Amino acid sequence: MNEREQFAPPPPPPPPAAGDKPEREREFGATSRRTVLAGAAWTIPAVLITTTASAAAASTTLALAFDQSSYSGQACATITGAQVTATRNGVPSAGESVTVTLSGGYTFAGGATTWSGVSTAGGTLTVPAITVPTVPSTQTIVAMSGLASATSSLTGTASSVVGKEAMGLVLQATYSPLPADAVAVGGWYFLTPGGDLYAGTTHIASNVSSAVGNQTDVHGAYVNFVEGGVAKLANAASVVTTYSLVPNDVTAVGGWFFLSSSGELFAGNTSVAKQVSSARGSMTDANGAQANFMQPGGGREIKGTAITASYDSVPADAVAVGGWYFLTPGGDLYAGNSPLASGVSSASGNATDVSGAMVNFMDHGVPKVANGANVTNTYPAMPSGTKAVGGWFFLTPTGDLYAGSTPLVSNVSSAAGGMTDTNGARINFVQNAAC
Repeated sequence: MNEREQFAPPPPPPPPAAGDKPEREREFGATSRRTVLAGAAWTIPAVLITTTASAAAASTTLALAFDQSSYSGQACATITGAQVTATRNGVPSAGESVTVTLSGGYTFAGGATTWSGVSTAGGTLTVPAITVPTVPSTQTIVAMSGLASATSSLTGTASSVVGKEAMGLVLQATYSPLPADAVAVGGWYFLTPGGDLYAGTTHIASNVSSAVGNQTDVHGAYVNFVEGGVAKLANAASVVTTYSLVPNDVTAVGGWFFLSSSGELFAGNTSVAKQVSSARGSMTDANGAQANFMQPGGGREIKGTAITASYDSVPADAVAVGGWYFLTPGGDLYAGNSPLASGVSSASGNATDVSGAMVNFMDHGVPKVANGANVTNTYPAMPSGTKAVGGWFFLTPTGDLYAGSTPLVSNVSSAAGGMTDTNGARINFVQNAAC
């Protein structure tokens, strides 16, 4: 080989065949199989690691639970022995800091409503004694630790009670003793959950499923009730009428009106309307029994056995609350066909002989009274949950009974009032003995 032949450049590579890509493009252009496999080799373990970490985190999530779904005690006494258990993945967990919170008047020692503790080796912590308020209601007890929480309920029963009656701001009568679980139903009548009906302290009926009473100026207190499926009417402590033609599935709704489970409304023994969804009545001295009620076509008003007015503009979902007043679930209060207020949480009305219809109600937390379609009195705002209970009376969730803006009594568990022409607002109520 001569010198020229020895250093001659190599021949050029043959041109690529049709469809082939140059070597450089094959190596660096599109993603190669080698690159895909290499990426896959790293991606799969990453997914596995993430999944395993998430499972590990979930397995150690803290869970709390009370040992009972509810706890009960007597007013002014204590509830003891409530426990909370802390677990992780079903295994008791020690050293967990837990805060327990009470509401509705239930307290720990010294009046505190919160308490914190740490779980033992068995994962439990025992809650300190809980004092039941004078006027006990069903409330929620909450345990929390970080994002974990648990709830249970607290209930109580009254230790001893007295029944009372008031006219305006003046207490008129005290009725003692009464059963500790008695509830005021209007007039001077009280009904126990077991069905015992009292006129003051006088037992007038047993096996009573419903009762509604009210006061009048001249003829005193009336109550209609259902005793063992039989509809009856009492004046003072005496049963004056038994309505034998009324079905045994009726509910007393005030006055001498009874509403059957099928929606048939009775005025005494007389069927006066069907397809009735709600009704509320009362007695007056001159006009006798009066009520308002709802049918598919709107609201109605009745005196005795005669329908005296129809209010077709009242929404179909409204509920009769007495007098000529109707309240929708959305809080719209109607006086006949006229919108009276919105944002109403409770209302209680009745008719009178001279002054017409009157209602008291809670409007966005503000207590008010109306006569006809006009608001006549507005009182200072009251605590959330305050209810209109008839007349010009309002009952707070903690048991404070107000006559207008004036505090009347405390520790009240139930109350039912109304308006009269001469004597104004009347009410009866149950007052628990103070702790």
